[in-house]
Amino acid sequence: MDGVSLGYDLYQRNVDPSSLSTIGNYQSSTVGAGVRLGVPINEIDGVNLGLSYEKTSLTLFDTSPQRYKDYVADFGTSNRTVRADLGWARDTRDSIAYPTKGRLQRVYGEIGLPVGDMKYAKLSYQHQYFYPLSRDFSVMLNGELGAGGGYGGKPLPFFKNFYAGGNTSVRGYDAGTLGPKDNDGLALGGTRRIVGNAE
Repeated sequence: MDGVSLGYDLYQRNVDPSSLSTIGNYQSSTVGAGVRLGVPINEIDGVNLGLSYEKTSLTLFDTSPQRYKDYVADFGTSNRTVRADLGWARDTRDSIAYPTKGRLQRVYGEIGLPVGDMKYAKLSYQHQYFYPLSRDFSVMLNGELGAGGGYGGKPLPFFKNFYAGGNTSVRGYDAGTLGPKDNDGLALGGTRRIVGNAE
């Protein structure tokens, strides 16, 4: 079938949100390998599948939120995950870079399979609508929903939480600052997210 893509990944990802004074302090280092497949269904619909293996190492500090410390006390600082991903997208926009009309819908899910240490699932949905008001102006409406949780007696890992706030989410707020906070006012992220934008 035309347009089918197959890719392989080998990566290391380091996360250090301590540079953001508004987010709970921790560091993580993830090494992983995976394979991904993209399959077009028609001119506007496509499906993506992926399977990967990851090892994540966590570092906490005296200033880390107690919720993070409790997670590490229960599940350790090193976790292995076999992760499966599945996504669907429908794109009728007139341009990817500078759209003025059309819609974009995306559904994305990931699950930590039972063969790994982390057992969790996350599901996200996004819907964007572009409507031209004139030759030079269009309105964009954006809605996003997300939910996640653990299974098998394990919670959603705190470093898999949803965050909101910032230029790519809700403008006018610092990155990641919307949502639950600890006693020191640091953002913890959450297991659910709802975002709505109009531009």
